[in-house]
Amino acid sequence: MTSADEGLRLSAVRTEHLPAGLKFAAPWNHDPKLLELLERRVGRFERFYAPLPPWIAPTGRPWSGPEAKSAHRAEMEMLCSHCARWDVGLTLLANCQGFPVDVPRLVEEVRWTAQRAPRVRVVFSDLPVAERAAPLLSGIEIGVSCLAEVRTAMQAEIWRRSCGASIVSVARAINRDLRALHAIKNTGMGVSVVLSDLCLLDCPWHIHHFKGEMVGETGHQCIQTMFYPCHPSAAAIRSQFPFLLAPKEPLPGHMRYYGDLDAEMKLPGRSHETHDIIRVFDLYWEATSLHHPFLPYAEPPEAWDVLAACNRDCVHCDYCASNLTVDPPVTAQQPSPVEQPSEKPAGADGWVFERGDGAMVSIRCSQPTGHRSIRMVAGLDVGYNEATGASTAELIALVNAVADVLEAQGYDPRAGRVNVHLPRAPWPGGFVLRP
Repeated sequence: MTSADEGLRLSAVRTEHLPAGLKFAAPWNHDPKLLELLERRVGRFERFYAPLPPWIAPTGRPWSGPEAKSAHRAEMEMLCSHCARWDVGLTLLANCQGFPVDVPRLVEEVRWTAQRAPRVRVVFSDLPVAERAAPLLSGIEIGVSCLAEVRTAMQAEIWRRSCGASIVSVARAINRDLRALHAIKNTGMGVSVVLSDLCLLDCPWHIHHFKGEMVGETGHQCIQTMFYPCHPSAAAIRSQFPFLLAPKEPLPGHMRYYGDLDAEMKLPGRSHETHDIIRVFDLYWEATSLHHPFLPYAEPPEAWDVLAACNRDCVHCDYCASNLTVDPPVTAQQPSPVEQPSEKPAGADGWVFERGDGAMVSIRCSQPTGHRSIRMVAGLDVGYNEATGASTAELIALVNAVADVLEAQGYDPRAGRVNVHLPRAPWPGGFVLRP
């Protein structure tokens, strides 16, 4: 914990910019340091959300929690004890469609958690799975994931009648459509809004966002990583035109528009570093900034009304290009000719790791996109460009190892510290850095 984050609990009194009815849900990223920092912010958030482990249900993100079941239970004991002490609820995510879910084990895990934490909720995106699990979860709140793509009151009502769902994380495409949000609220269901996911609006690659892979000793299918094939195409578009995401991305200064919805605002970050979760949380609590917390653009105040009514015909409209402020991304300086290939500005062209069996992983450090990203260092994503022959666990371990080196060597382009040295070996999974 830094000196700035030490001391007494921060005030939970809201400014005039933050409506009283809004509730924040904080992500769990498996880092105990997050609990230390959120201790000061108790009263500012109403619940945590955490993924179920992949041997029970996939959640559409790389699993970065404990691999041993006993260690997972110990971590959950710690998280539940904090939830109980702070009186904040706990949401468990089982929210990826089309992959096997072990319903009996899911029910057992949810009930075990509900004995230790207050106001436990389990969130689904696959309605048939929710219909199977709901009768076995009497007394447990059922929620609907944004991955279920609920955009209308009728869709919300079907979920309510089919499995007793009481709250829906709406499709991100309608995040700023207050009329649609109110229609869903009028069904009697609560409304939850995912504040930032960094995916393109109505992403054309959405059916490829998740790739299944058999991993671990459990024999259960889990998710390779988020937004798997989008990187070259979607990320390039997002980098050139970050404002294409604006019609679905509520900024901190937009919180005042959601006051009469009594909505739950879901903070991003279960794949992010702790300091970035806190940074974004504090921005939304202050509720004044009109800069995107991850992407290099800002909106003028009058843009809310325009984008709330946006018909997404960007080909024939130049409003965002003409009115949103686009800040240039941080660019690492190029290496000098005398530097070795492994000693260079981080992410200048990535690092390639190889293994004797032909497996290959290309790792990069870049502006935040959320796609194929596993860690954040100095506000930038550390993730991969390509991966062949590596399991999910090996991929995550390798990226985390590279991120650890960047942090240990003080990498921070904002402070001019861009040169890092990566050894050829050893690396997790038996990989060797290509010269």
